Amino acid sequence: MEISARQFLKDNLSKMSAINAVELDLLISHFELVEFRKNNSIKPGDENYNFYYFVYKGIARKYFKRNNKIIIDRFISESGFFGANIFDIINLPAVYTYDFLEDVILLRIQPSVLEQLSSQYHSIEHLNRIQRELAHANYVESIYAFSALTSEERYYKFISNFGDIAQRIPLNQIANYLGMTSETLSRIRAKCSR
Repeated sequence: MEISARQFLKDNLSKMSAINAVELDLLISHFELVEFRKNNSIKPGDENYNFYYFVYKGIARKYFKRNNKIIIDRFISESGFFGANIFDIINLPAVYTYDFLEDVILLRIQPSVLEQLSSQYHSIEHLNRIQRELAHANYVESIYAFSALTSEERYYKFISNFGDIAQRIPLNQIANYLGMTSETLSRIRAKCSR
């Protein structure tokens, strides 16, 4: 399984940027395979929190709490990256928790190792930058969707972006992510199925 996971990561990284095969193999050799069971979490302060993760199998949700309410920021499935406390850069406390909606198989790397490799190899630095830019672009797009689209349009956007995993995510969590009640989501889904 570890060989398949590493090959899957290699294939995904190769699609992002042209990179020397030796340097790509070096980068991938620093990832380790980890598994978490469904309903487990990675929370701020956990020993597993400050890693970058690549999802080989399964789904995670990224969320934070505000006024004792869970706010789902995004879902991460196969081929997705998540993790490491970006707030360290600006000295703010970590706020995100990652829950696993299914059993997951992940590859992870310590950010310090990634930074060290990035400083030594331009192609790895370039790949790291592209991955971060893609993550930022996706985040900006999701903000746009929530500020400019109607509930129905947000649902269609969700299906467009996550259609392959939508059946694997509980409806109440999809409704939370879309910023609507479960009842509103049910009405939209009923309307779409007609």
